[in-house]
Amino acid sequence: MPSASPPDRSATPVHTLLHAERHLCIDKLEWLLPQAHTLVWVESGMGTLTVNGKRFSLSAGACFYAWPGMEVAAAPFFNETVLYTLTFERLTGRAAEADQISYTRSAHGFAGWGELTLPAGDRLLALARELAQKSSAEGERPAARRSYLFHTLMYELTVANEPHPLQDGSTDQIIHEIMQYIQVNYAKPLKRSVLAQMAGLAPEYFSLRFKQVSGLSLTDYIAALRIRHLQERLLFDETRLHIAAREVGYRDEHYASRRFKQEVGLSPTSYAQAPKRILSLNPHLTLHLLALGIMPVATVSYPWGFGDYEHQLRDGGCVCRDWTTAFTDEELAALQPELIIGIDDLEPERVQAYRRLAPTLVIPWYGQDWRGHLARLARVTRRTEQAQSWLASFDQRCFALREQLQALDILRQSLLIVNIRDASSFIYCHRGMGTQLVYHELGWAMPLALQQLDLAGAPLPIAPEQILQRFRAEHVILITEPSPQAVARTETMLYDSRWESCRSQGMRIHTAAMSRWHGYDPLSILSQLQDLETWFDFSLS
Repeated sequence: MPSASPPDRSATPVHTLLHAERHLCIDKLEWLLPQAHTLVWVESGMGTLTVNGKRFSLSAGACFYAWPGMEVAAAPFFNETVLYTLTFERLTGRAAEADQISYTRSAHGFAGWGELTLPAGDRLLALARELAQKSSAEGERPAARRSYLFHTLMYELTVANEPHPLQDGSTDQIIHEIMQYIQVNYAKPLKRSVLAQMAGLAPEYFSLRFKQVSGLSLTDYIAALRIRHLQERLLFDETRLHIAAREVGYRDEHYASRRFKQEVGLSPTSYAQAPKRILSLNPHLTLHLLALGIMPVATVSYPWGFGDYEHQLRDGGCVCRDWTTAFTDEELAALQPELIIGIDDLEPERVQAYRRLAPTLVIPWYGQDWRGHLARLARVTRRTEQAQSWLASFDQRCFALREQLQALDILRQSLLIVNIRDASSFIYCHRGMGTQLVYHELGWAMPLALQQLDLAGAPLPIAPEQILQRFRAEHVILITEPSPQAVARTETMLYDSRWESCRSQGMRIHTAAMSRWHGYDPLSILSQLQDLETWFDFSLS
């Protein structure tokens, strides 16, 4: 019996990975690859991504696709966005001649260019991250792993972005998939007839089921998405209305303005300038708000509270929640925030949930120092003048203390910052625990052994008994977590003979409250400045 002929797969594209790379996007970043397809994943940060002249909102967890020859440009809203790019070829029309196989590059994509629909969860982002990490590894096994990761990723993206009717699953599941499609493609023309066809439902029944599942009519659901993105562009990027309206799917600026007022209750211009009910998901950012004269409607707090500002927050009606216990979705909705702020430790799925509730600003924590964070929040809340005034007053006070310490030749004496917690202890030299003020604003000397370490911003874990073995300093700022276990560990350390010997030889120990020295924000740094003034008997008299 003759064997069956193999199927002709000459028209089936073959995907070949070219390169995977991680980018730290501080300024505008541009690509133009004439022959390669490009996928761009957003790990953290916010901003805009322009593909082929069309601008999209850039937020954590999103994925974008550019066909060959399309210009791609990423522009962060503020200083830092982390992106992963995968470049690959689509090869078709292979022809075999002797021992050679030839291919033709395809300029058409496996899906439409722009923002892609993603399956639930952040699994594909994890695959892109691992591909970038393993991009330069040599050998058969790393190459096989890269091939597996890339083709797994391409399969799931292809399935998620197929333009076929959604025949599988319950009607509720199909409607949820349509909702996800709309969330990605909100800026495109969206017709009920096309969406109903995708769902495999009659248009009238589709409208009925869509409202039952989403809680909104199709028209109102699309409008709410577009208005939310319009709010974020007006607040975060200060885009002109006629440009922002077009980017979110409105061709008519005047219609967009009327629809905006219907949804929000204010004109776009009035909305951008009006005070907001702000929910803070980070206690550092909460104290930034207080420095700007803004009382948040609710905030997460440190386990030890806000110290000197605890009563101010509670008297101002702010709902404070320990950061170990998150607000539920029901609690968040009841608070009716008009702006949500957080840092880039938030899960992408949570960011999307927050954005459905209110415009959400995600600040890359390591992208800027505390001054940059303050400037960004001031810009969004229209408090730039207040921020500049606060900084001018602080800088004057900081300058005066620095001049006094220099006159006494104290800044040349080494200073060590130690933090003792329940079951751990750390040496700090970058970001937090007063390091910004002590080492960077005042220019105090670190112990030489600490300067020689490359800690890349992270605190150094260390056992209390090893501190003086590794680092000797003329001044130690000792910050203890306010718990019985941490206090007991500190007392045991200080009673050690080596500490007593160093004190007898002139080492000065300055004990500090964690509630005043933990924060990386204007008010915490001001508290730290006040403590230094007290310890060194200095005042602005």
